[in-house]
Amino acid sequence: MSKLKTIRLIYPQWQGGNVTALLPELTPDDASRGYFLGSYLLNFLAPQTKNKTVVVPVS
Repeated sequence: MSKLKTIRLIYPQWQGGNVTALLPELTPDDASRGYFLGSYLLNFLAPQTKNKTVVVPVS
């Protein structure tokens, strides 16, 4: 029998979006923090499971 494991991965992806287009008053540094917050917000909104959560630190 296969022993597959599932994890919850918190990995802010900053490459694909343009937060400053949505909120032009933000500086680029502040906009990059939005992606960090977004990944944690999605983690909060997703139903909790017994699976392990792994956070990938992104500077």
